[in-house]
Amino acid sequence: MHGAPPGRGLGAGLNPGAVKLLLAIGLVLGSILFPLPVCAQEGEDGSHRDVPSLDVIMLIDESETMWNTTDTEGVRVNTVNFFIDMLSSEQSGAVHRLGVIAFGTEPHVIPLTLLDGPLATAVLKEQYAEVHQRIGTQKNEQHTDVNKALRAALEMIQQEHDPDRKLAVILVSDGQPTAPQVSEKIGRDTVLTYLEETRGLMEQLVDYPYEDSICPSPRGVPLHMVGIGIDKLEESSSPDFVATYGEFWQQASANAGGYYKQAGKVQEMQGIGTYIFSELLCTPATPSLAVHSTQVLEYHVHESYFQILFTISGKENPDLTPRIFRPRDDGTAGGIALERGEDGVTWQSNGIDYEVWSIKYTEPWTGTWQVVLEGDGRAEFSYVFFPNMTIDLREPSGGFLPADKPFAIRARIKDENGQILDLPLKDFQAEIEGEGGFRQQLPLEQEGDTFAAQIDPLEQTGEYALTLHAVLPDGTPLYEHKWITLISAPWVELTEPTRSSSRNQVEPIPLQASVHLAGATSFEDLKLIATLAKGNTVVQTVEMSRGDTSNGVGENVVAYSGTFQPVEDGGDYAVRAEMMAILPGGRVFYHEITPVPLTLIAPPTPVPSPTPSPTATPVPTPTPTPEPAMPATPTPVPWFVALTGSPFSLPAILILLLLAFLLALVAMLRRKLRGLVPGKIRLLAELMRSRQESDEPPYVLVLGSGTSVTLGSRSMRHVVRAVAGSSDLEKFYETLNGLSPLERYVLLKKHFARAGVSPGYRRLAELIRKGFFDVVFTTNLDPFLENSLADCRFDAKGYTVLVCGEQSSEEVVGVLESAQPRVKIVKLHGDVPSRSFAFTPSEISLRGSEGEHILHRYLNRDLIIVGHGARDYDVNRAVEREGGSIWYVAQHPPAMDNLIYQAMRARGTPTNVISGEFGLFDRFFEALYRELMRSK
Repeated sequence: MHGAPPGRGLGAGLNPGAVKLLLAIGLVLGSILFPLPVCAQEGEDGSHRDVPSLDVIMLIDESETMWNTTDTEGVRVNTVNFFIDMLSSEQSGAVHRLGVIAFGTEPHVIPLTLLDGPLATAVLKEQYAEVHQRIGTQKNEQHTDVNKALRAALEMIQQEHDPDRKLAVILVSDGQPTAPQVSEKIGRDTVLTYLEETRGLMEQLVDYPYEDSICPSPRGVPLHMVGIGIDKLEESSSPDFVATYGEFWQQASANAGGYYKQAGKVQEMQGIGTYIFSELLCTPATPSLAVHSTQVLEYHVHESYFQILFTISGKENPDLTPRIFRPRDDGTAGGIALERGEDGVTWQSNGIDYEVWSIKYTEPWTGTWQVVLEGDGRAEFSYVFFPNMTIDLREPSGGFLPADKPFAIRARIKDENGQILDLPLKDFQAEIEGEGGFRQQLPLEQEGDTFAAQIDPLEQTGEYALTLHAVLPDGTPLYEHKWITLISAPWVELTEPTRSSSRNQVEPIPLQASVHLAGATSFEDLKLIATLAKGNTVVQTVEMSRGDTSNGVGENVVAYSGTFQPVEDGGDYAVRAEMMAILPGGRVFYHEITPVPLTLIAPPTPVPSPTPSPTATPVPTPTPTPEPAMPATPTPVPWFVALTGSPFSLPAILILLLLAFLLALVAMLRRKLRGLVPGKIRLLAELMRSRQESDEPPYVLVLGSGTSVTLGSRSMRHVVRAVAGSSDLEKFYETLNGLSPLERYVLLKKHFARAGVSPGYRRLAELIRKGFFDVVFTTNLDPFLENSLADCRFDAKGYTVLVCGEQSSEEVVGVLESAQPRVKIVKLHGDVPSRSFAFTPSEISLRGSEGEHILHRYLNRDLIIVGHGARDYDVNRAVEREGGSIWYVAQHPPAMDNLIYQAMRARGTPTNVISGEFGLFDRFFEALYRELMRSK
């Protein structure tokens, strides 16, 4: 994200592209410094913008392929030490923590360590060195199981999470899973299934955002991956599989708010580490320069910078060292040399291949700093600087973009408090550089408090350096750097609604989009999902419908359309569109557009026109005839007279009768509509009835965690409200995640007992009693099904409940294969009443692995899966592509990358989906029960 070269390098050895970049920026940096206002400078009291305290978890691949193929020199060890030294050298006042998970077949966990002094850093380095050496004694037996490492990281995050600290995960690996059951030789499906589980684990990182005005991570924990030795993988894997791994990690890290960077040589890992360091702290850094002996580099330091770092890494020769010189008193180059240990200066090195110099604001400061590299050999050099004011790059938000799609650049200026500044700049330029000497520069135009530019399609794939350079009104320069990678992939263009348009909130919102296949002639499957959101709240989600395909120049374009329903509340909304395409050969591509702002406004309130008053006509007054006086007798007034003012007001009576008729009609229609059952439920009921009549085994029923997550069961709604105080599921899980296992048990047991049995569970129990289900697998922890069976007076000897973790997989299989009892309920993640259950993601993963052996035997049969959820890892792994039909019942239809949906496609039943209102737990089983109880 960050890094812009605020200076120029002098000397030999730079490639032409780097020379052009440095010279161009050097011309700007020769300008005269205008001091910032006092509030934006560090000042004598040392005040400056806040820098987040980091919690960094490094996942280091220690598998056989790393030892024997991709990193035979063990550079990964020095890379960990280098990152430790960068964090411990940082002098802003933040204190960082770092943990290490070294993994091969099993993860070896070193907990988060507070880097508050030399002793702590030394101990952490020694701990990792010991683990590294211990694994090395069995290096030839180490497989690559990154998913176990991710589970260990998630467990560490859950235990150590502090919302006031910014979390990050850094993965160093060749990216290839090599577990015995997962390999290209066994089959492509095993690899894709494993990577899908990886994706599911990474999606849990979104649960831990960091809220901050200056350096937030709103999308959760960013995951950065350093891919090393990718080129060497072709010796053991086909190019197609190598591409699959690369594409997966590109997309997965981008979705996690991080970046995937390949190291052409293992020595480049440390330079990439500098980039990640600056990314996490939201501070600029120069792109890593390949330097040789002897060179002189110059950098202009401004009054508004409160800290700078110089890093030299990946040294081929340990004797290659930098000498750093402060500016003279007048700001020109050539002042005194820095000394290790002087006030405000820290120096760290492993004595082999890196050095880290950190300098806190100390005079002389403002002016030209010189770095002289002495000695022979090659190395990577970077300069990191900490300004008070920063460039906030809004777009592009991801690191990977389609090569033939134009993309926007949008940026804002933030002050030292993280506030957006709306001010005219002297200059704001964007420059993009790529391989082969490609270079393009264009200005950013101001649009309110945002500066924007549009870049035409670059078409050539590869990695590009995007550099932003702004000049404030007082002459102070600001920089931002981001690496982007252009890939040949399908992409989405939302054509309606247009950006920042306005629509009437009481009218439907039409959606139009085009999917550009980027050279692909066809696709196996494609889904385009549009989402309407207000703030962080999703209001509507629509799967758009496919239209015509048109042939463009070099590509096919598929039209898609859809409609959002009118909304109740006006205001500012955003439209997002997310595409997933499966191309021939099974390659999967994702693309999500930048949210399109949309304003929904209420229609104007009609003002009634004044009705002219009729002119009164005089009526002659008749002469009264005297009559004898009679006493007044009160006469009862009928109710309709009281309402209409006259017993002869027939039109008013008819109106009342018409209103009564309409109310009765509406009530009848409501009952009629509620009684309507989708055709797929009627078909499923007919299939279940036919199986029973033919003495065929019934469907295997799988109840997933989505049963509770969607609150489709009234019983679960009661529990969530009791624990969280509302229907907020995030608050429910957050509350329980913060409790010990005993506290969770006590709380859940109490509220499960009070929840009662919902209609859906009562109907399911009746269906079980009547023989429509014999085997039920559930990932839910509650006792609602067992209680429902008891309520419907089902003989307790007629069923058994098996709890994974209490019984071994062999014992469970033995009972399942026995004839009696007829009904078997298998609780895959445990059971709260028995005090043996898994709740956190890591606990579920460990518990779920015990049930996989059981599931493999049964999930190749005809299945009904109700409420499939994100935490059903064991079900995902056990559903194979060969087997019987699958019925999928959930509030939302499955995504294309959903492993259950992929199995449905492979088994030829992709349309067996029941979603919407009837996909909710209670509604589904009530409707299914009614259909099955109808006479034949």
